[in-house]
Amino acid sequence: MPIESAAVDEIVNVLRTADTLERLGAACGTEAEIDRVVLTPDFHKGAGIPIGTVLRTRGAMIPQAVGNDINCGMRLEATPFTVDQVRPRLDVLERRLRHLFFEGGRRIALTAVQREALLRDGLPGLLSVPRPSGRDGVSAMLRPDDAAPGRVHQAVYPTATADEFRDWIDSAGGASYDSIIGSVGGGNHFAEVQYVAAVHDRQAAYA
Repeated sequence: MPIESAAVDEIVNVLRTADTLERLGAACGTEAEIDRVVLTPDFHKGAGIPIGTVLRTRGAMIPQAVGNDINCGMRLEATPFTVDQVRPRLDVLERRLRHLFFEGGRRIALTAVQREALLRDGLPGLLSVPRPSGRDGVSAMLRPDDAAPGRVHQAVYPTATADEFRDWIDSAGGASYDSIIGSVGGGNHFAEVQYVAAVHDRQAAYA
């Protein structure tokens, strides 16, 4: 498969820091090195370090590798629709997905109580408190079973307090509208529609 030459140049520049780490380690009397580098299938040019770079160091930290490509992930949602049902509606589907995920079309209404619940308990907390009335409320975009096991990306780690974010919690003075929650975020993220053309291992496919 083709690989971006700019991404290759970028990772080579990052790896040139290996010599610097060794010299710093020797000067400080410690071992400092880039221990291992793995490039994932989504490898492409980033900002200082390519997206899709997994870099492990010992005795040192490389600043440009911290905070880049963090919390990215993929999610598969299976539908009951067939190719024949979806293909004639692809244009409509694309416009709808683009509006919801990339153009701020979600407009999830949040009260101060919901904001605090979201910060403390994640999506389950958001769905556990009363919702604002009206068409633009949480009910328009989220369902109670959205927080069910298997639908939340990872375990929820509740916090004892959200007071550090009190200014944000109380700033709306009522219900405000959020277009980010549940979106695919910024950057070069995407939504993709695929279909199963053939099943080679029925047990694996079922699992």
